[in-house]
Amino acid sequence: MSQHFRSDIRGTEVVEMFPERVKNKTFVLSDLSKCGLAATTADALAYGGAGTIIFLGHSQPELQPVIDHINRKHPQAKIIFITANTGSLASMHAAAATIKELAVPIDGIVGFSRVMAAAWEVTADGIESHFQKNYLCHFVLVNQLLDTMPAGSRVVVMTTSIRREVPAPTWTDVNFSVSLVEGPWVEFFWK
Repeated sequence: MSQHFRSDIRGTEVVEMFPERVKNKTFVLSDLSKCGLAATTADALAYGGAGTIIFLGHSQPELQPVIDHINRKHPQAKIIFITANTGSLASMHAAAATIKELAVPIDGIVGFSRVMAAAWEVTADGIESHFQKNYLCHFVLVNQLLDTMPAGSRVVVMTTSIRREVPAPTWTDVNFSVSLVEGPWVEFFWK
C-alpha cells in the first residue's frame, strides 16, 4: 500500500492512516523537550491510541507540561518518564536497563536531536557533543533494546539536513576537530 504525504500533513493524520501500527502499542521517545516536534509526536501517538509512551529526557519537571497535556487529552495512554542524559552513554545504558525491567515489547523508538550548532565540546565520554547527543546515544539505546522489539517494530532518528555547500565529513576524525576551524554550522551540517 503506497501512501503519499503532503508537506503540510499533521501527525494525527499519519496515525489515522496506520491505526494498527499505533493502537495499544508501546513507544520510546528519546531526548524529548517540552515543545516542538518531540512533543507533537508524543501527542499524535497518544491521539492514535498508543498504549504506553515512554519518555526519555533530562528532567521530568521540564516535560511535565507535555505529560499533563497528554494525560488530560488522551487518558488512555500510559506515560512513563525515565531520566536519560544523552551526554552520557552510561545514562543511556541505564535508561535501556530500566525500560527492559518494564518487560513490555517496544513497538517503536523515536530519537530526537536537540543540539544544533552549539560551540564545540566533548562529552564526559570524550566524544564530540553533537555526534554523541544527536546520534550515538540513540544508537546505544536502540542496540540495548533490540531484544525487546518484536518483528515489525520501527526506529526513527530525527536528523539534520544534508547540504551541498558543506564539505564531506572526515570519518577519521569523529570528534570533528576540523570544525574548530570551519565553525559550528559546518560541524552541525556534517551530522
